[in-house]
Amino acid sequence: MKELQQSAQGPQDFVDLLSSGVSNVNGMQSQANQQINQLLTGGDVSEVEVFTAVQKADMAFRLLVQIRNKLLAAYEELNAIRV
Repeated sequence: MKELQQSAQGPQDFVDLLSSGVSNVNGMQSQANQQINQLLTGGDVSEVEVFTAVQKADMAFRLLVQIRNKLLAAYEELNAIRV
């Protein structure tokens, strides 16, 4: 019975994992945009901090895109299997 409950939780955990990943990337991009705005308006933020935040957001976004590409490739491969 426990095995059935664990397998039923698997897909939901995967969806939650993907959803939290997208939310984290969105948060990083928002933070980078806020720091850029602070830098341009004379706020108390250094150029190095802004550059680091932008690079982190960019790297996280690229990783998310690669994960999406791998998932789409796996989906297409599964669809190509003839039954």
